[in-house]
Amino acid sequence: MTAPRRAVPVPRFFTVERERLFPRPAEDGEPAPLTLLCAPMGMGKTVLASQWLRSGALDDVEVHWMSCLDADGDAGALWRFMTESLRPDAPLGERAGDARSEADADAGDWFRAARRAIERLERRVMLVVDDYQELTSIRTDRDLSRLLSMSPFLLVTVLSRSFAGLDGPTVLSGLTAVEVDAAQLPFSLEETRELAARYGIDDGYVARLHHEAAGWPLPIRQVLQQVAGGATEGRIAAQVRRFLEEHAEAPMSELGLRVLMWSAVCDRISLELMASATGADAGALDAALDELSRLGVITRHWYPERTRLRCHPGLREVLRARAARETATVEFHELRFRHAMDLSGDDPSRAVSLLLDLEEYGDASRLLASFYPEGIGPNGEALAPLRGVPLARLREHPYLIGAHLLTEIGQGRCTRSEAEVMHRAFLEAIAGREAAGDTELSIPTGALRITVERMRGDVEEALLRARALARRMEHARLSDDEAGAAGIPSTAVPVIYSAIAISALLTGDADLAERCFARALESAERVGSGAKQHRALNGLAFAAAAKGETRRARGYLGRIESLELVLDEAPSQFSVMSGVSARLMIAIEDRDLDTIGRLLDTVEPVRSRTSEWSFFAMAETELLRQQDVLGAVARLDRRVRDAERIFDTSSFTAVWLDAYAVRVLAKAGNLGSAKSRLAALDPRHPAVLVSRAALSLLEEDRAASIATATVLLRLRLPVWETIAGYSVRAISRWEAGDREAGIADFTAAAELILEHESTSALEMVPYESLREIAAETVRRGGPDLTAVVTAIPEALRYRQFEPLTPAELRTLEALGAGPRTMAEVAEELFVTPHTVKFHMRSVYRKLGATGRDEALRRARQMGLIPPEQAPEYHL
Repeated sequence: MTAPRRAVPVPRFFTVERERLFPRPAEDGEPAPLTLLCAPMGMGKTVLASQWLRSGALDDVEVHWMSCLDADGDAGALWRFMTESLRPDAPLGERAGDARSEADADAGDWFRAARRAIERLERRVMLVVDDYQELTSIRTDRDLSRLLSMSPFLLVTVLSRSFAGLDGPTVLSGLTAVEVDAAQLPFSLEETRELAARYGIDDGYVARLHHEAAGWPLPIRQVLQQVAGGATEGRIAAQVRRFLEEHAEAPMSELGLRVLMWSAVCDRISLELMASATGADAGALDAALDELSRLGVITRHWYPERTRLRCHPGLREVLRARAARETATVEFHELRFRHAMDLSGDDPSRAVSLLLDLEEYGDASRLLASFYPEGIGPNGEALAPLRGVPLARLREHPYLIGAHLLTEIGQGRCTRSEAEVMHRAFLEAIAGREAAGDTELSIPTGALRITVERMRGDVEEALLRARALARRMEHARLSDDEAGAAGIPSTAVPVIYSAIAISALLTGDADLAERCFARALESAERVGSGAKQHRALNGLAFAAAAKGETRRARGYLGRIESLELVLDEAPSQFSVMSGVSARLMIAIEDRDLDTIGRLLDTVEPVRSRTSEWSFFAMAETELLRQQDVLGAVARLDRRVRDAERIFDTSSFTAVWLDAYAVRVLAKAGNLGSAKSRLAALDPRHPAVLVSRAALSLLEEDRAASIATATVLLRLRLPVWETIAGYSVRAISRWEAGDREAGIADFTAAAELILEHESTSALEMVPYESLREIAAETVRRGGPDLTAVVTAIPEALRYRQFEPLTPAELRTLEALGAGPRTMAEVAEELFVTPHTVKFHMRSVYRKLGATGRDEALRRARQMGLIPPEQAPEYHL
């Protein structure tokens, strides 16, 4: 046991400052009571801790550093260190608890003495305990955590190759802790280059060195020292391999070497499979693992299903190569296959990847169907082994082809022509399995096909198949047993329902989407999958928000927040996208521009590569349109072009976006652009009917507006479109003089608005008429929307403007082109200054402006003149 000291160790060799790894403070800015640095030997734990403590981050904390290497497993040495550090001048009897000599005091005495010393602390003290693997046990870890709760002044940093329980939920659930583990500690390539530069080594050799050592700091540093001392740089790879082989063959038993080798071959191998592979009994295996843990070359990890082992990352490649040389090919393949299947319960994504590596496509396909697409990783890592595999090799496995196709499209890794080749192979594989009478995975494959057809732009085919598959699922109402009999893993049922639902929502059948997300939630609850419940609830929130049922969407999001408190795993990217879409729709209804901007920032890297891209594009337009309508619509069109690289934008959502752009232009008063854009759209589309009815009203063609809204309201519509139809027809009838019918329609719209908290449809009708009809409805005892109407921001209230004449437009454009006097504008237009003033007085009246700056701002917002910044003018 090293004597207590205040000094922090100084590295005896060149190193690099890695501030990115310094343990971060808690939310209140204070250091966490417990900091854990856990990694195998040679990963730089001690160096990192010393750099952190010397960085100034803890200048106001008194630091004491100890090493447990010679503690001989005696926890009393730790408590004695604490006591003597905190109360170095106290008499032995007061420190150790009685008058016995220091040698006679036992662990219990020193623990009680440490507790008393901690309770008396009046200053902040950090105890750094290095090489804690020599002392860790369930009892010692528990006692250490108990001491931390006895004073707010005590901080503890523990460096260890492994913990018995200090990093487990029993301890961490009751403490604020910061963890730095082996996954964070390897050098980055930049850090390896920086270290090499300190040794005076040319950068050309460093990338290969870094790759050979897998970023492991110890061999990288030692090889750089050798090269700096004159070793041949051209033999760097050989030196690294020699170092790793020597380290892997450090004094250990024959069984220990086999355990280490198989843990390198089968990353995260279970104890049960290791016992089978080595033929060792439980006692011998435990002894070998203890040996390897002390050496720091193997670590235990606790998974829901079982305990698993990981080899030191720097040794894996060397040991895998050795195992391949020393093991028969069949035996080698069989062990890796057994490991993949064994891993499927704890890490199915990794298991699929391993099975694909082994070309065990049938098992990979069945396993993949149980979690696709949630578990494949943000970049489709689980399916990476399929890249480069000839499609002919997969013709017996259509599910793999379909999943691979969707992943490659979603990541933008294939061209349209390549996607078409994969699509043909997918359909041919499906036909081949159907002709052979093979129904295994036919339902999951059908769900994939729906998504494929939707992404290709075949909306009608996708929607027809979605409805047919939903009927098939509903008819069977598959229980867990029935799902298994039909070749569907029970865990795949919520995945299938969610796939149907999202395609239905994005092809115009929101009711089907909601039903299927509800079924997905039921089945996810039945199989006990929190992640799939999270996905289904986000889908339900998305569907409700897209329909305009804002109140229900908020309710689902509240349930999601409660679920996230107990969720053991991070939500999938698909859950996140649906959840962001729901929150964006709610923020639009709330006119919360700050939230819209914040949410869009979270999805920026993938905004044009996800199925919800059209909702993100609409939210961005809402964010921008109050400042620059034409610029906002131009950005919307650019987002459509970006999405064309992946999605066929002749789809339902693209038409929906065009109809939305019409309303944006019309609400800004740019009726000409709105009308020309509307003329190119499918007149049967519900969103187009909404825009046509609104535009007719704004053009004061009330008869056409009433007729179009009436056609719209005969359809089976989501809430938002229904509110829009009633609102437009109400104002049209009100302005046409049919007050009773107008109030009846407005009452219907108001009841839906109050029930669902969906108000944005009111922005598409003239504000003054809206205010009048709302007041009259209340006077007659109808629902009160006056507060809702008054809350519409000034910039979003539509006011009917008298059209400008061509001469007025020319005058306005000339004034907006740059700073100039009335005389200069008159000269440019070949008219008199009096004529310019006459036209501008008319412009002010028509636009409701009090001066030139306001007129120019409003004209730009309406799209009447280019969206350049209005200049300063002087009379």
